[in-house]
Amino acid sequence: MRQVYRDTLNLATQKTEELMKLFPEISMYKSIYNQLLDIDEKLIKNNIVFSENELYKRYSLGHLAVKNFDYENDEYAKLLIDIFGGAFDYHVSSESFKQLLFDGDERGCVNKVFEINHQKIRLIDFYDHPLKELKKETDRESFDLMVEENSFKQINNIIEKYISEKGLEIYYLKKSDLIYLFSYGEYQPGRYMLFLEDIRIGNS
Repeated sequence: MRQVYRDTLNLATQKTEELMKLFPEISMYKSIYNQLLDIDEKLIKNNIVFSENELYKRYSLGHLAVKNFDYENDEYAKLLIDIFGGAFDYHVSSESFKQLLFDGDERGCVNKVFEINHQKIRLIDFYDHPLKELKKETDRESFDLMVEENSFKQINNIIEKYISEKGLEIYYLKKSDLIYLFSYGEYQPGRYMLFLEDIRIGNS
């Protein structure tokens, strides 16, 4: 649950503030504190999704906990390890990621540039990538979990396709080690809708 992760992050931040006051000469606590604030700002408040490589480069909490503490018995170290590990799963844990990007005339959507997770994305970037094609690029277990957790429905007609709860077809875009999932289509006569359904970390 995301709320559990946020609570853990808040607790670790408070404990780190206390340690900084007790041991101002130890620069490691300042580094940890800055990383915790960055996680709160980027992952939680701004909903940014980093790839695994980016997370390893950006945060050293897990390494610091293992290197400097008796992490099997130290509660503070366990907090840091939980926060570091949880950063990889935060955006695939429960709480809807869904975001309405467009609602209107089709021509308006075709020409629009969307900024998502600091990436500029257009409809043309993913419109030729129906979700079924992702099966060729990922393992079956990850694919099935993605479908289940987003409540996508498979339609077994002549051409296999997946639709959202609103009945819109699902498309995907792979960019910077991330998989962006979109639903798009004619929701009502002349009314087109585009949703960002999810962002997943791609397979290494």
